[in-house]
Amino acid sequence: MNKKIFKLSYFIIILKIIVLREDNDMKMKLAGIIAITLLVANAFPALGTIIEKDNVSDCQNIGDRGGLFRQLPSPPDDPMPTCWPSDLNEGLRVYEDFMDVSNPICHIHWWGQAIKQINDTWYPGNPEGMVFDIIFYEDDSGSPGTEVYTFSDISPIIIGTGIMYEYPDWPEGPSELYYFEADLNLCFDLSNGWVSIIKKYSSDDSIFGWSESSDGNDNLYWNYDKQPNDVAFILAESGEPDLEINVKGGLGVTANFNNIGNETITNAPVDLLVYGGMLSKINKHKRITIDTLPPDINGSIGIPLILGFGKISIGVIADNVVEYKSGFQLLFLTIIK
Repeated sequence: MNKKIFKLSYFIIILKIIVLREDNDMKMKLAGIIAITLLVANAFPALGTIIEKDNVSDCQNIGDRGGLFRQLPSPPDDPMPTCWPSDLNEGLRVYEDFMDVSNPICHIHWWGQAIKQINDTWYPGNPEGMVFDIIFYEDDSGSPGTEVYTFSDISPIIIGTGIMYEYPDWPEGPSELYYFEADLNLCFDLSNGWVSIIKKYSSDDSIFGWSESSDGNDNLYWNYDKQPNDVAFILAESGEPDLEINVKGGLGVTANFNNIGNETITNAPVDLLVYGGMLSKINKHKRITIDTLPPDINGSIGIPLILGFGKISIGVIADNVVEYKSGFQLLFLTIIK
């Protein structure tokens, strides 16, 4: 069914329900509000699909803070971003580079999907119980060099983001983006180098696909073949957050952040993402940079007047703090759960 026809039919049903209730004046007022909103939504369909980015930078080195280097996952778009299988059982491995890291690396975050292949067809999988090996390498003139640190049998924290990637050739529906986080139990110095994250075990034999990022330098190796792509991860000095995040709804979404650490935060990007709604029409991303944020001082980032209807996911990535919330978009009103 045509998407606009589906949307129109849905609101006609709501309109009929309202017409059967309450007094005539109230019926007309409510019907008028819904009719106007419907006209706006159909006249300006791009309102829900704009991706906004402020202060975008490639290969984000974010200074001497909890977050040392980061590349965030590309949002669902057309065409859908690639997820690169990195899986010991499949004989596939992804290598990604990083640079200009000035403090010790102790902690790592990454994003990916759980996928399954049955008879040459891809299906969504389950990341529960995934175990990884994480290996760091020296840089050898722009390619992976000598292996220097190996972390085996890592069982990370795994969080479902609620952000769905709809691949047209997948018969069983969209695939969810998952966020992974692990403490390496060792701090080490490696200013320029490479990292490989390989899944070695899954409770249902799902394959790990490392999610593509648009923040990098187009220098990725898949097995030993160079690819003009990048994948999403954060290198951090500590798993303990320096920022406290509070997400609020209303006429839009606002994320307030407070420096709860003992040092001033400088040169740290903050990203706010809102995704979902009917037919996944809501897809917004805004980025700012914290120039200076002393201890006990607040800052904020917001996306105003989101238009849509249905379940939404909200993601905030600030310094080394990653937080996801679920909510509901009711026309212009954003409700946070």
